[in-house]
Amino acid sequence: MTIEAVSEPSDLAEWRSSEQPFYLELFGETRPFVDTAFAELIPASAAADAPPVSGASAPVYEYWWTIGHPGLPREDGRFPDWLHRSETGEDPDGDSARKFWDDLDDPAARVYVFFPRNGGWRIKELVATVKYLSPVPQQADFWSKAVQSWTALQPLVQDASTLAGALGPAVGVPARGAVTTLNALAELKLSSVPQGAGLDWSVGKVTFGHPESTEGQSSQDNADAAQRSEADPADTGVMQGVVWTLPAKMFTELGGRLTGSLAVTFIPCGLQMGAQPASGEPTFQPRAILAHAVVYPKGGDPCWVPAERRFIRLHVAPQTPTPTAASSGT
Repeated sequence: MTIEAVSEPSDLAEWRSSEQPFYLELFGETRPFVDTAFAELIPASAAADAPPVSGASAPVYEYWWTIGHPGLPREDGRFPDWLHRSETGEDPDGDSARKFWDDLDDPAARVYVFFPRNGGWRIKELVATVKYLSPVPQQADFWSKAVQSWTALQPLVQDASTLAGALGPAVGVPARGAVTTLNALAELKLSSVPQGAGLDWSVGKVTFGHPESTEGQSSQDNADAAQRSEADPADTGVMQGVVWTLPAKMFTELGGRLTGSLAVTFIPCGLQMGAQPASGEPTFQPRAILAHAVVYPKGGDPCWVPAERRFIRLHVAPQTPTPTAASSGT
């Protein structure tokens, strides 16, 4: 596996909260395997006299985003002062940074992650999460809601497991793969912040169809953007993504790093250019996953990172699964 990260600023050692209230990071697998049998609900070898299926689908991958910030919990008033002070005792960033987070609007933030649709592949969204580190102030309530979620998900896992045994060896391996996938997705749901107690976050599907704006950029930035746009089709055209909408209480209850994730599978998808289906399989081309985020201070202007029409990019190069990779499951 090849887990890589990108961020704004690109070197987080250069981040100054007095100049940029938060940083944004995106990370995940950059050489994922494509699920070439994604649309095959009943395997072609499922006939009674057919040989057993030899492998399961390609893996499910999780992509994470992080907002890092110096906001303070309202209940106890502050994190330790040394988090904001330099070795000399000065507080160059603390006052201005804290003022930004003192009174957020509600919803307080949105995080956008966009995936390309023109590289011979697409993604299928499965589960979105917002992570937390146990215990939190509402831990008992979190566990109660987690039990409710598992109770709702458990019959699905049991049904898939029953299916694996009932249909015999011809479809047993793919069905067992489904059990593994459902278990993994259930675990993601259980480890995510539940709804309630003022932490009602949500997700939705979003689309945009324009290149990045060059407004306010230098001539060199414009030249760089034009060069990227010519070399990287991810800079233009339709991008399909997911947006997380976050409540203000998350920034005081869950600490100075908010992290969410999206579990996806990669599927092949060519573009039909004529009146007949394509004659060959699509070629998987490298493309970039884009991300940006916005925080809404009450009574102030929205703060975008890196900008409203600019993004950080995680370049990925999807791969055709090998027999070993295909049989490994989720």
